[in-house]
Amino acid sequence: MNAPVQSDDPELERLQAAAQWLVRLGEAGDDEALIAEWLSWCEATPENFDAFERIEQTWQLAGVAAARPATQPQPVHRRGWRRYSARSMMRFAAGLAVVAVGVFLLQPQWPQGAQTLSTPVAIHGSSQLPDGSRVELGARSRISTHFDEGMRRVVIESGEAYFEVAHDKSRPFVVQAGALTVTAVGTAFNVRRGEEQVVVTVSEGRVRLASKEARAITPVRHNSHAPAATALEAGVGEQAVYSVQDGRIDLASADPAVATAWRGGVLKFVHEPLHEVVANLNRYSTREIVLAEPALGRLRYTGTVFGNRLEDWLDAVENVFPLHVSYDGPDRIVLVPNKSSSPSQSRTRERGGSEG
Repeated sequence: MNAPVQSDDPELERLQAAAQWLVRLGEAGDDEALIAEWLSWCEATPENFDAFERIEQTWQLAGVAAARPATQPQPVHRRGWRRYSARSMMRFAAGLAVVAVGVFLLQPQWPQGAQTLSTPVAIHGSSQLPDGSRVELGARSRISTHFDEGMRRVVIESGEAYFEVAHDKSRPFVVQAGALTVTAVGTAFNVRRGEEQVVVTVSEGRVRLASKEARAITPVRHNSHAPAATALEAGVGEQAVYSVQDGRIDLASADPAVATAWRGGVLKFVHEPLHEVVANLNRYSTREIVLAEPALGRLRYTGTVFGNRLEDWLDAVENVFPLHVSYDGPDRIVLVPNKSSSPSQSRTRERGGSEG
């Protein structure tokens, strides 16, 4: 089981644990041992099963149907219920697998001060912030917040987040992702933090981007170089890609619907390095994908990755890139360069795939 989501709220932790159980049961099929473990968790306290029902109802409202095995765990009839539960969860898995479908973490309004919110593999989380803004976290993401009378600050420690910012000119809304600072007053934007780059896409309004490091950043707008600067702005339909290595920002037109497709359970990439694609897929897959050589990561990928179809995506990249797929046990997939061709050539492949 994935590590539980860390939170200062025990009820929120219970809801997040329930969401993880839905994912595990959906993936496992007719696994008697796992279902017995789940039953033990449900029976440990009435609040656990209540949380399980609330999360399942939320997923049903989001459009993923799941049959209900029973209304309460019944130890006397456990064997019969386990068999029925497994069949139900197998049908549930067809729509769930390891791609998240908007789990709304039903948390009271956060108090002023520092808070932390994180999501496990394959689970999305959504919450309202103290100022009325909303944040939706992608899978395996972590943020910390600090709100006071003069500032609204969010630090993206890992992963991806979509913000709908409540308008408040007196208190700027500042998102920190590594060395990059994104400031907004009232707007909507997506931030994805990777090891080598931070991608910011604006859906509404405008944001101001700046590097907290001393050296200047070099904006590149629509392939025309601009003088070195310490900050720039991005508006609706623009995407800023910040390079961690050299502090440069590339700013170009982009479809916000592509950048935020993850909110609907679909991952879309446009001319992105394969290592960034793999890093994002690993936030949604319980099987780790590994690049055997760094050169593979420099290949450029354009395509759509659908839920519940990881094998299709692996077939696609194996057909269009100079690599083959190797399985290192049940939990690790290795992309290995073909001996007959060099992966060092930077090539773009237009091909849709699918991920589970």
